[in-house]
Amino acid sequence: TRCMDYAYAIVKAKVRLEVMAQNCSNAASLFYRQPYAKVREHDKGYYSGRILDESKELSGVLDTAIDIYRSAVGFAVALAVCLWLSWQLALAISAVVPVLLYAAKRYSRRISQSSIEVQE
Repeated sequence: TRCMDYAYAIVKAKVRLEVMAQNCSNAASLFYRQPYAKVREHDKGYYSGRILDESKELSGVLDTAIDIYRSAVGFAVALAVCLWLSWQLALAISAVVPVLLYAAKRYSRRISQSSIEVQE
């Protein structure tokens, strides 16, 4: 799994840097199309700050999207393995897990309040 995590980190970094570079390039090209009078209306660092800040914000969204994609692929692979090993067990688990999720959502507030009271 360490090799998979390492490969995932490398791919994630490459995708993130490529998207950020493309976004910076697009924003810079839009900046150079602005009329000079409009550029002078703002402070000196306004456009460069926007170009860099928007790229950083985009990288956070991109990290989340990549993580969701990784989770979805992991879920699909795990489901395929479960079905390959025993479809009856996979069917039983798929019936039990939603009930457990419902119970966790319903009773999590009570459990957390009780643990706070005990800690006080």
